[in-house]
Amino acid sequence: MSVVRTGFAQITEVLTRQGAVYLDVRTVEEFAQGHPAGAYNVPVAHRGPFGMAPNPDFVREVQAAFAPDTDLVVGCRSGQRSRSAAALLAQAGFTSLFDYAGGMAGSAEDPGWVAAGGAVATDPEPGRAYADLRKDG
Repeated sequence: MSVVRTGFAQITEVLTRQGAVYLDVRTVEEFAQGHPAGAYNVPVAHRGPFGMAPNPDFVREVQAAFAPDTDLVVGCRSGQRSRSAAALLAQAGFTSLFDYAGGMAGSAEDPGWVAAGGAVATDPEPGRAYADLRKDG
């Protein structure tokens, strides 16, 4: 399956009807400021002293946490990192990927999770924070 890039209405349907998992690929710091309730966090990039740097363990960490046929909604702040992350996961063999175009803040394609009224949390559910999911975690 190719990656399906879509907006809030379809994402919420996929999350509720299909029991999909929301994978937030933003940094740990961004995730802590607010994320879709129930989301998991595996950053596709980390903020470093010289800006954003790719997370070299991203695919391995997602593979360790989820089966390749898991329905994954991949989201970020505005849809750019999620597009890249979903492409990496598709290349790695994940077969049911939904790239959320709006992310938390919104984009030209979608108003975003917050503006659309999606439930937001600041504390992750047990086992869903990056510290719990990372390969050396």
